[in-house]
Amino acid sequence: MFLIKVRNGLLKPQFLNGFIYIFMLLAENIFAQHLDTIQYSHFSTDIRLSNNEFLKGISLNCKKNVLHASYDSISELLTIQTNYNEKNIELIVYDLKTKKLLWKKVVNFKKNEIVILNKYILLSNKDKTICYNKLDGSEIWHSRRELMYVNQKNEVAFSYYTHFDKSNPDKLIEAISLSDGKKIWTRNIDRYYGWNEIKNINDSTILLSASGLHFINLKNGKGWDYDALTGETIPHTNSPLINAAVFASNMAFGLMGGYTVFYFTHTEDLYWDLCSNIVISEKQIYYASKQTITSIDFNGNVI
Repeated sequence: MFLIKVRNGLLKPQFLNGFIYIFMLLAENIFAQHLDTIQYSHFSTDIRLSNNEFLKGISLNCKKNVLHASYDSISELLTIQTNYNEKNIELIVYDLKTKKLLWKKVVNFKKNEIVILNKYILLSNKDKTICYNKLDGSEIWHSRRELMYVNQKNEVAFSYYTHFDKSNPDKLIEAISLSDGKKIWTRNIDRYYGWNEIKNINDSTILLSASGLHFINLKNGKGWDYDALTGETIPHTNSPLINAAVFASNMAFGLMGGYTVFYFTHTEDLYWDLCSNIVISEKQIYYASKQTITSIDFNGNVI
């Protein structure tokens, strides 16, 4: 507040000592922006570049505690999550090019998983998913589907037909477009024992471990399946249901980046993840389930 008053001429120069005055000249833009909860300023590091200049940066200070920040270097949008109260966080999208706060929204973080992409922000829980435009915060689409996986390179997300196919809720997977929420393709992939791992094969193909291995082309859903037992159910009476959620993220949202949210319901007597990690060599895939150790080629043939 003292430096703000000096810049606005509310304090006379004689109140400044030499150090503060020089600091003000070098950091001309300090406190230049006061956009609601965000304070913007420049700074220089002590790292010298090849052109003999020092590395420069910016600093953003919030009035509330920052829980998470995500920066998109292409759009120069910064997404910040700050503490709001015990149940909620405040989601803030800030434009570093214009130095303007674009929009903000209070989100219940105990009920929703927040997925931040280049063009979209997704709020998802086991009952629904909402997709927002990252630039203005407008809702693009919403669905009663539960989010399982997102690949932003191909702008595709996976969900299961839990609400639409009550007779077979753990097998029919649907790929939806991030741009409009519409169906692209469907495929049967069992998730009774949950999802264990996803490997990126290339920018449009993944290998999913879920009751075996599934080679999936993200554009059309085609690929081979290798079925295997990766869990076990031991009958027991009066076992309470537990909603299990496992979150895993790949922060390199580049060509092969993805974000995964695994939801499945089980009892205390259902054991899952009884399999190895996927090991990939130049020509073969190695995988161990509860019963066997297998070597498979990239066409799905057991060697």
